[in-house]
Amino acid sequence: MKTIIVASHNPVKINAVTLAFKHVFPDQEFTVKGVSVPSGVSDQPVTNDETRRGADN
Repeated sequence: MKTIIVASHNPVKINAVTLAFKHVFPDQEFTVKGVSVPSGVSDQPVTNDETRRGADN
């Protein structure tokens, strides 16, 4: 069984990745795990610049 790592603990993001992998690889078994990673920005970015910096990280 494969493990898919999502660089977030956000359940919406984890669920989206889970659904995408189930759609693309319907016959495969896998687990999806969220992990914390430093993004260099606040948990809830306020400005467009901060959002871009977090996405780049």
